[in-house]
Amino acid sequence: MGKVQEVLKNPQQIEQVAKSVFAQADHDKNGSISLIELELLVKYIASECGSSTPSREDVTKIMRTLDTNTDSSLSFEEFIPFVKDVIHVIAENGF
Repeated sequence: MGKVQEVLKNPQQIEQVAKSVFAQADHDKNGSISLIELELLVKYIASECGSSTPSREDVTKIMRTLDTNTDSSLSFEEFIPFVKDVIHVIAENGF
């Protein structure tokens, strides 16, 4: 079993990864991820995985899906599902 699959089976490790990524993505250190910060993160991930660069519209759709309280930013709790999804994609595609 690969390291990524091990992380997926351990909620504490997922939370640790999410905290680290959240801290790096929260450029202004205000405790939330803005659309611009999310866009930078998504584009970075796409680049690292060799995927096509997502459009602003794509990132806006991601934000709308994750932003459950509709305040136009992502709290840490709202961000965790994004991290889980990214880890799943990495595991499935072997990046």
